[in-house]
Amino acid sequence: PLLAADEPTATPTSPGAPCSALDGLLPPGGALAGRLFNRLVADAPDEAPLGPGTLIGCWRLGRLLGCGGSSMVYLAERADGHFEQQVALKIVRPDPRLVEQCVRERQLLAELDHPSLARLIDGGACEDGRPWFAMELIAGVRIDHYVEHRRLSLRDRLVLFEGVCEAIAYAHARGLVHRDIKPGNLLVDGHGRPRLLDFGIAMADGAGDDGTYRAMTPIYASPEQRSGGIVAKASDIYQLGMLLGAMLMPPRGLPSRMTESGIADALRAVVERATAHDPAQRFRSVAALRAAIVLIRQRTRLLHVARHVDARRAARFAAAG
Repeated sequence: PLLAADEPTATPTSPGAPCSALDGLLPPGGALAGRLFNRLVADAPDEAPLGPGTLIGCWRLGRLLGCGGSSMVYLAERADGHFEQQVALKIVRPDPRLVEQCVRERQLLAELDHPSLARLIDGGACEDGRPWFAMELIAGVRIDHYVEHRRLSLRDRLVLFEGVCEAIAYAHARGLVHRDIKPGNLLVDGHGRPRLLDFGIAMADGAGDDGTYRAMTPIYASPEQRSGGIVAKASDIYQLGMLLGAMLMPPRGLPSRMTESGIADALRAVVERATAHDPAQRFRSVAALRAAIVLIRQRTRLLHVARHVDARRAARFAAAG
């Protein structure tokens, strides 16, 4: 599906609730503007979409991919004839108070270069002053759908989660907190690689909402995020714990051998620690969370090897008898 069901919702302190359809949009993804979106999504007036063929910078707009209180997202293609390229182009409303902040944060996000992060390709302003961003257009499947439809083994689920952790750790090392880690913002591409989307409500590490606007996906939001407190790296760790729980809860449950070996209990302990109400009780870093998962994955491999050894021994004994 194009739109995610677990979309961010806003808690504005002024009248007018924004449309949240855009914030769960999958294809655009990417690092969009941090705090810029925290305010631009509030009190958005109704606006007719731009028609196909409209030129924005060197891009020609195609069909509308989605719209929300903050902006509209279009499929766009390069129009200068130098080469062919398609992007997801998001057009947002201007706010003079946020121009300087937008420039600073956009530069930070433009420097992100990781194979699991959607890339910021271009940006600028429309003739009427509205900021726009051209993002990498990603084809993929939502991570929770991918896990279930592909019937991934526990080991493969953990490997996939480790890839997500690597992307978040990369962002954290550059002082950025995503704040909206959830299945709807994670695609698995054709190479089986997780791709983290939409930094639209991202903030600098340790920043707090100023009370004007709070954007979040309630079911995945950390306690401090819901209360409007300081949002730091620990908030992303909480959301990673929630994501891990979602990836490990298919309808069929874990195989009985995993439960008997204590692996299920170990995974449960990791999820509980990552999602502790007190940020100080969570893993100290994404790297520490990932290391705990790697150890569990190694245990599953040893269990797998042991089962095959036992099977071969049983076959030899049966043949000898």
